Amino acid sequence: MNFRNKKQQQLDILEKLVEANQDYLFRFAYFRVGSREVAEDIVQNVFLKLIENCIDLALMKSPRMYLFRMVSNRCIDYQRREVIHQVPLDEVKGLMDENEEETALRQEYERIVALLDDIPFEQAEVIRMNTIDNLSFVEIAEILDLSVSTVKSRFMYGVNKVRAKLNGFKKED
Repeated sequence: MNFRNKKQQQLDILEKLVEANQDYLFRFAYFRVGSREVAEDIVQNVFLKLIENCIDLALMKSPRMYLFRMVSNRCIDYQRREVIHQVPLDEVKGLMDENEEETALRQEYERIVALLDDIPFEQAEVIRMNTIDNLSFVEIAEILDLSVSTVKSRFMYGVNKVRAKLNGFKKED
């Protein structure tokens, strides 16, 4: 196969991956960074990185999981860089001009963040990946480079803590 055909094959594979996963990857990123623009930039940059580096997706066992791992890593990088610059959400609520879809997404994000704030990050991340991103425990294990049993136990412990938190709220009502 000549170089031009190989390059076209790469672009075809990437195009199919983008079409099939762009929305999932955006949601995945959004629920980690809390910003539509940043999430879109992260996902777009991941796709650009694949093109720039000429990564051979055809040779990968699971290109989809590779994409999720890249997006996850970029989200973590963003969170590390931006932790100093974060402004409390209630300070910017009045400044946001959102449409109904963005408002619903923002409200869903706020509810989930509130529930997951008080549990360890590792447990919260597994819960997000399973419930929000609809990833299986096997897929999560592959993305996070953990054993499936570790992922399952983090999920179970995290859910139990969230459940206890919800039960505490109900008792106070």
